[in-house]
Parts: sequence; C-alpha cells; structure tokens
Amino acid sequence: MKLPGEYIAFLVLAALALGLYLYTQSTKDRVFFFYHPSCGHCSAFKPAWEEIKQKINLPAKDINCEDEPDKCTTYGIQGYPTIILEKGGERREFNDKRTVENVIKFIES
Repeated sequence: MKLPGEYIAFLVLAALALGLYLYTQSTKDRVFFFYHPSCGHCSAFKPAWEEIKQKINLPAKDINCEDEPDKCTTYGIQGYPTIILEKGGERREFNDKRTVENVIKFIES
C-alpha cells in the first residue's frame, strides 16, 4: 500500500513535533518539592518552601507522594521532604540543611 505524499509529510512533521516536545520537557529547568502529608519535617519546612518559590525564577512544583506515588517512584524518592532540581538536562537532589538561603543557593548554582 502506497501512502499519499501529504500523509507522509504530516507523519514526519508530527514525529518532529513530538520529538521537540519531549526534548523540551526533558531539558526544562524546574524544581520539585516531594512530601508526604503525615511528615512532620515536611509540615515544618512548608512555610520556608513557600518563601523559596516566591524568590526563585524557576517553575516549582509540590508533589504529594500519597496522591502521586508513581511520580515519587519515578524520581526514586526514599525520604521526605526531598527537593530535586532539574537544570540543564541534569537532575540533582538537595542534601544540605533545609534553610531558605541554602535551598536558593542550591537552585541558583
């Protein structure tokens, strides 16, 4: 079966668009705050996290691991709270004292 040229062109453009979308999603700079509602450390850090989100120039997303366990598994979350930065196509986990200043320094580095 031979496909019309317009159909083939459409398929090629669709594949290119999908590839571009997936690339931009994988290289987008962003920061995640993984938490669990029953975690006391998470609750204590939440006000600082809200302040951090106001001071940074990156998209920041809160991920409730009780509601979104698949995302937490995908990111390999083993404890709460966990802050993960995706920047320049690389993924890094914050591993310092959780203060507004330390987290902002981590995000901006």
